[in-house]
Amino acid sequence: MFKPLFDAMNETLDEIMADYPTAEGNYKQLLAEQLEVLKAMSDLCIEEWISFEEKLGIFRRMKDLMDLKANPLFTNEHFIKGQGYFELGMYPEAVQEFETVAEQHPDLVPPHFYLALCHLQIRNYSEAFRYFDQLLPLTEDQRVKAVAYNAMGCIHAVNNEMEKARELFQLAHETDPTLPDPLENMSVCMNADGTPQ
Repeated sequence: MFKPLFDAMNETLDEIMADYPTAEGNYKQLLAEQLEVLKAMSDLCIEEWISFEEKLGIFRRMKDLMDLKANPLFTNEHFIKGQGYFELGMYPEAVQEFETVAEQHPDLVPPHFYLALCHLQIRNYSEAFRYFDQLLPLTEDQRVKAVAYNAMGCIHAVNNEMEKARELFQLAHETDPTLPDPLENMSVCMNADGTPQ
């Protein structure tokens, strides 16, 4: 939607930049006026974008509050206890609480995510892998998916299954390229088994 406008603005600016150094008289004045028009358009775009971002930010905060109120985990005693145990590093106790929540709400991501993290902490890798795998179809959040793929890759790496690990790190990177861990982990895997980078 915006690309044609910015393409046209960039094309006009390129022409002004090419012609201005050798322009004279009325033509130079015309180029200067065109430059001012571009600057005014740019300022207007920025102002409108800032206004949109502010409105979007307000709505997102409102949406988060509405979602929080609608979230059954907000008042779930087992979930709250599980979080407490997790924060205290009492992972087996946290697992018991989160398993209860996962049974009550099998379609919610947080209990599966916490269960995966708890099992990862106590080095119960097969269960951690299972829970990370289970949460993938439950979410559209690319960051959560990427973190899950990355963790599953780490579990394969711990089991010295470097090829599978690299595949999952690559999948994590493709899912969310802003997450730095998968590329770093892939590099470590390649160094570990002698595969050239």
